[in-house]
Amino acid sequence: MKKSDNREPTHKNILSGNEINAGKNVHIGDIYYNSPKKSWLSKNSTTLLSFLAIGIISSGIVFFIFYKNPRQNEAAKAQEKGDRYPDTVSHFSNTPVYLKTRGAMNNTKESANAEVIREEGVNIPPPNKPFDLKAFLKGETVLVPGNGQATAFRMNKYEVTVGQYFAFCQATNRFFPHEQVDTAQRDLPMHSVSWHDANAYCEYAGGRLPSKDEWIQAALLSTGNDSLPDNAEKNRISWNRGNSNGRLHPVGSSGRGSSVELFDLFGNVEEWCADGPVEGLRFTAGGSYRTPPEYLNIQYDGHPVRKNSTNKVVGFRTVFD
Repeated sequence: MKKSDNREPTHKNILSGNEINAGKNVHIGDIYYNSPKKSWLSKNSTTLLSFLAIGIISSGIVFFIFYKNPRQNEAAKAQEKGDRYPDTVSHFSNTPVYLKTRGAMNNTKESANAEVIREEGVNIPPPNKPFDLKAFLKGETVLVPGNGQATAFRMNKYEVTVGQYFAFCQATNRFFPHEQVDTAQRDLPMHSVSWHDANAYCEYAGGRLPSKDEWIQAALLSTGNDSLPDNAEKNRISWNRGNSNGRLHPVGSSGRGSSVELFDLFGNVEEWCADGPVEGLRFTAGGSYRTPPEYLNIQYDGHPVRKNSTNKVVGFRTVFD
């Protein structure tokens, strides 16, 4: 015998359209379905998402077109404005204060010369030559005489600075390690560059890296003998662990060698050499601001370093034939 079905007829579970739009629960069998009235937002969500996507893409395109890299070539911009010696590549006599003073002097001279030309019709050359990037990268050099083992050459008085290397990168569109090096401290020795980067700089400036023997040749000339006498003398001519306070110092701020104007051969940053014990490794010379003074000597080379590695204690200087 078929069991009786006590449930109400199905047609009683069907609601009117008004009731469905009002959010009534519809009971069909043993399942409840909720049919709320759809809002305007839900009906048009696809359209809104499409407009949002189009807006984001359009904004990205506009940003890409009009964005200007803040690290533009400051040297070129300065030259366009007539500044022959931009602060971007300044150090020592090219410091911002000196540049400002010299700029005022140059304006006065140029005005005076222009007046003479108008009155007398003479052709007076401009007081200063245009900024010479290659000369700036080369820097000041001193002659290192030859000895029985090597010929004479010229060597930079100072280690290559942050300002010089930054100008090189700007001119050649080369990568600059901004995360490791602060470009505002332009008189500090450049560091955190691989042997390949240092070698590229030297070649661009018209020189090369010194060999280890050439570096020793310069150090012997600088000290006058093959050893540094005591820690007091080492502290006079170098920034080392004993006097550096654990930081780099502007190039040339320690004393020069006793015999020739070569600064920071010892301490501040170790210096890349052109050669090494085996392929893939290169010597560094001179010690750094982290080197204990008792370890500073002419033969000190730390340890051979991989050519593609970078370190805050390793920089370089250039030599010229």
